[in-house]
Amino acid sequence: YGISYLTRATVALIGLGANLMEDSVYPQLSGLHGSYVLHFKQLPPTSSFWSITAYDKDGFTQPNAANRAHISSWMKLNYEKDGSLKIYLQESMHPSNWLPVPKGEYNVTLRIYSPSIDGWIPAPVKREVKITYILLFFAVAYTTKKLWI
Repeated sequence: YGISYLTRATVALIGLGANLMEDSVYPQLSGLHGSYVLHFKQLPPTSSFWSITAYDKDGFTQPNAANRAHISSWMKLNYEKDGSLKIYLQESMHPSNWLPVPKGEYNVTLRIYSPSIDGWIPAPVKREVKITYILLFFAVAYTTKKLWI
């Protein structure tokens, strides 16, 4: 941290061993509920590796059926035909690139080590909508002849 003594003292107080920003970045999504899909059209730019971890609202990982707390670039992942990567954040098991998340509110942290993030745009996060609910909505709308928007 060079001669930045305030930064050095702060890190010693609350983040002993923290990396320099040049060595790693940790973008976060907070206050999530339910299922989401992270769709990386461009993978996090790194000369090392990246990982995504899900935490409960108190900042802890939770036990789950996959015995997994994160997904990382070093894992065997399934890529889309166009080379993009979808990661499924949800409680129930997904057959591909599943990151189990806790019930209720949770947070997700993306860690990029040895980043080169100039011009990189993070993956969009989209709420996953279950098709059964959509079909049920249209079935109700069709039988009642009313469409709510």
